[in-house]
Amino acid sequence: KTSDEFHELLLFLLYHKFVLKEESFYYPYLRLLPSIKELGTPILWTEELMKERLTPSTILDVGLEERRRTLRTFELIAQIDLIPKFFTNVTNMKKNRMKNQKQSFQLFKNINNNLDEDIFTLENYLWANSILNSRAIWWNGKRHLVPLLDFINCEQGPITDRVHSTVLDESGSYAITRAGWDVAKDEQLFENYGQPNHIYYLYHGFTLNKNVHDCIYTYLELTKEDLDQIDWKIAKPIATRLGIRMGQQKASIPVCLKDSPVPDTVWLYLALKMQSYAELFKQRQLGIITTPAAKYLLNMVNTRIASYDVANNKHEPSKIFLASEVIVLEKVKQYLLDYLIDHAV
Repeated sequence: KTSDEFHELLLFLLYHKFVLKEESFYYPYLRLLPSIKELGTPILWTEELMKERLTPSTILDVGLEERRRTLRTFELIAQIDLIPKFFTNVTNMKKNRMKNQKQSFQLFKNINNNLDEDIFTLENYLWANSILNSRAIWWNGKRHLVPLLDFINCEQGPITDRVHSTVLDESGSYAITRAGWDVAKDEQLFENYGQPNHIYYLYHGFTLNKNVHDCIYTYLELTKEDLDQIDWKIAKPIATRLGIRMGQQKASIPVCLKDSPVPDTVWLYLALKMQSYAELFKQRQLGIITTPAAKYLLNMVNTRIASYDVANNKHEPSKIFLASEVIVLEKVKQYLLDYLIDHAV
């Protein structure tokens, strides 16, 4: 037997939201949750809208795969008779109980109409999925829905790298999250989730203007020709570090690119791409910036910047997100230019 804690919580949420409704202990909280129309997460868009709004960001590919995976998962779960039947049965039980307790024909008619709707639908599943992805609070490696705490918005505080954390008290009854900085009376309380903007936008639907954790999620590509030229006797430790195996037809290395500092995996990738790893190994420069690698990466960054057409994006939230990616790329560009100027011969 295997446990799927995500879907256990998702089904629990569906049951209280759409079956118990006002009878749920959690109803005061559930009625405040945004509807599917109020959620702005890309996974809820059609693929056409995602392409229109997120091109040329690499997050488009991530979002498309996330949506397709979610749809496949729903289809698989919907085929498990036990789950749809459960919601049908508990709904019928509630209808019968309400019928026996009805105070008037009109009251029962209204209740009956409200309970005739299907519960385990794709729309409800996507809603619950987005609620868990955007509002869950984590501790001990597990996600939880915590009324009130999950209504605190995200913002970078005066201590820019201080990230919120939640723990249970000694009794195991209360979730405790302490403020990351001093908050004056009547001032809105924020917390720093500590994530890059692509995570915020994909799963929460917002973008921070100031975010020290921001980076550009991208893939570093190696073609079959690149891989065929690798001397595995020398380069195997580098390839292993990058998750590349001998015999692959191509390789896509995920990286979150930023300027402070540029991740060492980028320099290791370029050592393979530029076939410079043997010389760099001798010079003890593997995994650090060099002038040839900086020039190569600068060309990649310039090409990437030129691919953005932020001004003509008609979807304002996506426009803001894509602009934040360009800002990060411009910072990386400036970092590389500064290095090349400082190391010019």
